[in-house]
Amino acid sequence: MATNMNTRTTKQVRRVKKSTKTIGGVPLEIEEVEVSKLSTYSSPSTEHQCSVESKMKPKKEENKKLLFPFGFGSQGSSPTAKLDLLEDPALQKQKNAKLQSESTVISSGLSRTAIKKGETKMSKQEALNRQEKYVTRISKEGFNFGITIAKAFVNSIRDLGYKDPGTAMNELVDNAIESDAQEIHIATEVDKSDKVTSIAIIDDGHGMIPEMARASLVWGGTDREGSRKGFGRYGYGLPSASVSQGLSYSVFTRTDSSDFYKVGMDLDELDSEQYLQNNQVVIPKPVKAELPKWVASYIQANFKNGLSSVRTVVVWDKLDRLAWKKTDTFDARMKENLGLTYRNFLSWHKLVVNGMKVEPLDPLFTTEGGRFFDIDEERAEVIPGMDLNIPDSNGEIHVVKVRLSYMSPTFMAIDKTRPAAGKNANPRFNVRKRNNGFVVCRNGRQIDVVKQNDLTTFQNNDRHMGIELNFPAALDEMFGVTTSKQQITLSDKVWDHLSAAGFERALSDIRKRIGRAKKEMAIEIEKDGVHNPSEELIRENSKFIRRKPLTDEAAEEAKRNQENRIKQKAKESGVDIEVLRKQYLMPSAAGSFEVRFEPISGNVFYSVQQEGGKFVLTYNTNHPFYENFYSVGSGPLAIRYRAGLDVFFYSMGVQELDGNSEIRAFYTAEKIGWTDKLSVLMPRLDEYLPTNFEDDQQATEEISA
Repeated sequence: MATNMNTRTTKQVRRVKKSTKTIGGVPLEIEEVEVSKLSTYSSPSTEHQCSVESKMKPKKEENKKLLFPFGFGSQGSSPTAKLDLLEDPALQKQKNAKLQSESTVISSGLSRTAIKKGETKMSKQEALNRQEKYVTRISKEGFNFGITIAKAFVNSIRDLGYKDPGTAMNELVDNAIESDAQEIHIATEVDKSDKVTSIAIIDDGHGMIPEMARASLVWGGTDREGSRKGFGRYGYGLPSASVSQGLSYSVFTRTDSSDFYKVGMDLDELDSEQYLQNNQVVIPKPVKAELPKWVASYIQANFKNGLSSVRTVVVWDKLDRLAWKKTDTFDARMKENLGLTYRNFLSWHKLVVNGMKVEPLDPLFTTEGGRFFDIDEERAEVIPGMDLNIPDSNGEIHVVKVRLSYMSPTFMAIDKTRPAAGKNANPRFNVRKRNNGFVVCRNGRQIDVVKQNDLTTFQNNDRHMGIELNFPAALDEMFGVTTSKQQITLSDKVWDHLSAAGFERALSDIRKRIGRAKKEMAIEIEKDGVHNPSEELIRENSKFIRRKPLTDEAAEEAKRNQENRIKQKAKESGVDIEVLRKQYLMPSAAGSFEVRFEPISGNVFYSVQQEGGKFVLTYNTNHPFYENFYSVGSGPLAIRYRAGLDVFFYSMGVQELDGNSEIRAFYTAEKIGWTDKLSVLMPRLDEYLPTNFEDDQQATEEISA
């Protein structure tokens, strides 16, 4: 016997009511969400259904949208009633004023979002108490100082790696700064061939109690776990950085001037009894020990109060993965890295590399007193920046500061009449080359350079503009900070805020200015009569080169090209057009040939055309072929290969211009294909060239002041 039962189905119904309110002088769109239950009853014996709607208790929270854009620095509107709109406007204004003051410090004359001096400082006893509390807790939780799956885990961490020795070293410098160190030294031991064999990181901070030193070698071992007040949060820095460079590392530490305690790991010895406990690899217990003799000698020579000043020393040995092997290269690159990364902290923390003080290095070159700021008379120009007001996951507003600068085409050149390439590049060139993109800082400490993103991809010409984003640690998730603090992945929200603030327009304006300036520089060089030897070669040997007579159509095109050039030169130079026309219309010698260097529309890496009786070969100065290959180098050999390239492209160009319409169409299509492939490969050329002692010496010369 069938039973006739009703079936009830319930679902939620959301209704959104929109209204506009003004709070604290800011227009706000308020969305009030009303949620109801809709119950539907159906009977299997009939097709009848009925619905009953019952209102649910409304939630207290409202979905609030800000109507204002994110403003340009002090220009435009940068409201103080940011997000917690249910608070009293006066209190909210007070709260946000305090927030902004806490997010901004003045460093080297510039306003930045960074950690203030003393902001993370705590008394020595507070630091030691926190360490004691941490190791006591993890001991009670049964932690036995194991390093998980021993060799497999360590090898995988080694393979993850760091970009270079500098980014690995930054991890230990972070630790030293957070321990309130006033002096931090990086010292090296070298062999007879001047190759680095050991590295020591020495500081005069709080030091560590013995068991904390042991915990510091464990991945995840930190008493600062989860903190956003300083640099570290995860406790991965010391062990990850150490194994990325070598097979052996040791920590020597103390909290006063008594004996040092040592704890260390040697990856070649993980199977030995020293590290095995119940068949598990563990960090050994700390033991009293003396510093290596070479480290002790360095400290006595470079610390005012000698050994009594030092509290912690980390030593890296068996450096099987160190990229900067030569001591000159190591010193130059490490000074540059530390000067860049910690430029906002060097006014109250002293960093030293092998006895040489590290100078702050601003990659935008707008900080007076910074390294390479005044190596010649040219200066970078400050472009008005922006303040982005970005909410975190809790709705609290934080300020992200954007700095911008412009550098002229000659800013990175020694001889201002020639391109900044090869030996004509001054020390600024390599700094800009490595920082061409969004320079991203966290709490004032540089993390990464983002070279490609949703807004733009940076090309060689973009070296002439500097961009820096400085964000507080509260926005870590939005900026995609990795555990090694060496990579940034900006979220869509960050790009949305940049777009809303007008960043794309600012970027476009700077790029147009760079293009105009490069073009003007090329014109000046052309005025001065600087010619390539290939011009004379082809002119004097043109009688041996067969060329087809110009067709009527080609002759007309050559005439138009010449007239267009005359008009262009008149506009750019201000010279009367009739004067220029007389110069250009003078009979050209047979086989007249000219090489030009200027931006080309359409992005092909070279072009050829006939201008009257003159054959013109133009290299695109915006293309990597020119910047990464053609313009690099100086001296007889460089002149020889450039002349050879001119002759090669002249020969191809003759075939193109003397051909019929099908041949011309063929060259046009192929040229686009060649250009695309060269755009990908040329910027990467340097990465695959062999490195030897001479290369190391040249690299040192280019970045040393």
